[in-house]
Amino acid sequence: MVRRLPRSSALAAALLLSVTVFALVANGRGQTHVSAQGNLPWVECGAPYQCATLRVPLDYANANSRTIELALVRTPARDPSKRVGSLLVNPGGPGASGVDFARSIATAFPVEIRDRFDIVGFDPRGVAGSTPLLCHDKIQQLAASEPEPSNDDQWAEVTRITRDFATLCGQRGGDMLAHLGSLDVVRDMDRIREAVGDEKLTYVGFSYGTLLGELYADRFPTRVRALVLDGPIDPGLTADEATAQQAIGFERAIDGFDASCKQRSCPLSEGGKDAWSAIKDLVDQARTRPIPAPGLDRPAGPGEVLLGAFQALYRPFSWRALERAVAEARNGDASTFVRLADAYLGRQSDGSYANQLEMNAAVNCLDYEYSRDLTHYRALADELVKVAPRIGRSMASGGLGCALWPVASQPVDVTGATGAPPVLIVGTTNDPATPFEWALAARKAIPSGVLLTHEGDGHTVYLSGVRCVDDVVNAYLLNGATPQDGSICGNNADPPRAAPTVPAQAIVATPTLPSDRNPSPNASTTSTPRAPATGTGPAQSVAPSPTPDTTMERGIETSIGLRLLAVAVLATIVALIVVTRRRMMRF
Repeated sequence: MVRRLPRSSALAAALLLSVTVFALVANGRGQTHVSAQGNLPWVECGAPYQCATLRVPLDYANANSRTIELALVRTPARDPSKRVGSLLVNPGGPGASGVDFARSIATAFPVEIRDRFDIVGFDPRGVAGSTPLLCHDKIQQLAASEPEPSNDDQWAEVTRITRDFATLCGQRGGDMLAHLGSLDVVRDMDRIREAVGDEKLTYVGFSYGTLLGELYADRFPTRVRALVLDGPIDPGLTADEATAQQAIGFERAIDGFDASCKQRSCPLSEGGKDAWSAIKDLVDQARTRPIPAPGLDRPAGPGEVLLGAFQALYRPFSWRALERAVAEARNGDASTFVRLADAYLGRQSDGSYANQLEMNAAVNCLDYEYSRDLTHYRALADELVKVAPRIGRSMASGGLGCALWPVASQPVDVTGATGAPPVLIVGTTNDPATPFEWALAARKAIPSGVLLTHEGDGHTVYLSGVRCVDDVVNAYLLNGATPQDGSICGNNADPPRAAPTVPAQAIVATPTLPSDRNPSPNASTTSTPRAPATGTGPAQSVAPSPTPDTTMERGIETSIGLRLLAVAVLATIVALIVVTRRRMMRF
């Protein structure tokens, strides 16, 4: 899902997999029209799925560029007479397989959507079934490295492992490595639109997939039919700013996990302790002596324990599993933590791994400019613990991968181009991986954006059982109907209620860092922001969002503001002490 996720181990912290489990729900009605089917040759690949391969230029700027392959899958519309066109979906990441995602989610759409749309997924360039980048030979070593480096030896070891990884990717990737960023993926999406025969794009993107939607609306506004951006990325933050805000988002998730545990009097809260302290104790224990995982290929070190815990924080339905994992590990069996970590890393049933780790790095390192001063990330770790004391240090070292990456960056930006029809932005108030503030920022960056707020927990929400959200999204996909900008859904089937005012700018101020002491000649100094209103996976905005200048944007809706007030106060204090940079995680 990115999604960008915080990684519990050094380079692993760069992988932000946002793929999540979705449930069947909701419906919607609307006018339809039949579009051309295109001439892409589809073949059966396990009913009801059909597969195809599309060749696209490696380098769109070079007419003589060699081509690469994109893997696609679709579930054809069930009622061809009412077919609207194709609905392209993306799960996030970057690095997650859109083909696997489309196969898993197709039946979760309501009947009205499945009747009228081909559900289409694609593996972005470099990912899985498309022409792939493969350089994760030592993925377990990456995952097992010290997740919270604090002394010279630990930072040296994390840097060595990360450098080996980046060097191998440079050797394996060759000329392809410079053409794997989001800007090229967006051009590929337009080629897919053409190949399936649609005049305009209908798209649902989750987590990092929302950045692709934002960029498409910016680059090809007149080719948009409908875009749903669920768990949006702030298109104006630097990498370090994104890291800081995402760390705060996960601190909120930890607070929710702790509160849930106390409310149910779960064993982790015995003696008045907060539940997260039990996980911290296990990390410390595993650092001294790895915890056995009977029947699996390795015990759980500190990296596996913390990475598994992050995996479980994405959605509240995983919190009970995290409690069980802790109870079992206390009794000498950390198998659940290892399995959670493997799920996060994309381990497959045969023991091999998908290539989402290297693709997460490849995309982030192109989309953002990272500081090339390695000491910067150690300083960043010291500052992140001030805003996110429980998990801040574990998120800082992810930027090392891009500091050592062998190709130059190609920063993305959202210029705020006009001409697109309404774009539906869905933000969840307690989303840990893509904080709600990012939804507010995305709304400001997209001139035709319409914000739907979900008051709840978890990373992304469409098709996860919240009828209010699903009904709004389905109606928009079918006939373009949008709610009032700023409308709010709870965790029920009630229609959305209008907010007194559209939620205002992000209220979490971004911590700052001292500028690089010894940047390399080609270093990207993240103290200099990119173009206004630009953005990528993890987050990016230079300073707090500007004060709204319209009546609608003057206030923050009370129910949302109260939840975030404490974080706002803390972050405001920190903002007086620290300075920002950039980072490498995703959603």
